[in-house]
Amino acid sequence: LKGDLAYSYKGPRTKDDIVEFANRVAGPAVRALPSKQMFEHMLKRHDVLFVYVGAESPLKEKYNDAASELIVYTYFFSASEEALPESLSLPELPAVVVFKDGSHFTYD
Repeated sequence: LKGDLAYSYKGPRTKDDIVEFANRVAGPAVRALPSKQMFEHMLKRHDVLFVYVGAESPLKEKYNDAASELIVYTYFFSASEEALPESLSLPELPAVVVFKDGSHFTYD
């Protein structure tokens, strides 16, 4: 339970998996990536990264709502454009970028 939200755990029943789940849902739905180093660390640590890039917007509100519901499955992050690799060029901001299997794509 977290506030008015209740999360059901349906993952593996090992101690490490249950603790990781509890830590994930106990924290904020969207976590900040303040630097390139933190971004690279999270990219190595997680198979999939969802990252919101940009300022306040209706897209950010929708992203936060989706993160609150879907946090049971994965982590959600936000970052400034400066915290992302220089090789990543986003056509417009704000944007939601998904990193997986060594590549990325932007939701339209």
